[in-house]
Amino acid sequence: MKLRDYIKELQQVDEKYMDLEVVYSSDDEGNNYQKVNPGNITPCEFFSLEEYSLDLVDAEDTEPSKYNAVIIN
Repeated sequence: MKLRDYIKELQQVDEKYMDLEVVYSSDDEGNNYQKVNPGNITPCEFFSLEEYSLDLVDAEDTEPSKYNAVIIN
C-alpha cells in the first residue's frame, strides 16, 4: 500500500472513532500489539518489498533517491 492510499483510507474513517488510540499488530497472528508513536515516520530503503519479512538497508548506505518505504513506528 502506498502512503497516499493509506492517508486516503484514514480520511474515510468514521468520525466516531477519532478519539481512539492507534495500535498495530507486530505479527500476522495478532500475538503482540503496540501503540503507534506520534511523529516517528521515517523514510527508508528495504532490499525488497516483495518478501514477507523485510530487510532494511543500512541507513548510512541509503540515498533519499533510493527510499522505497516509510516506517510509521
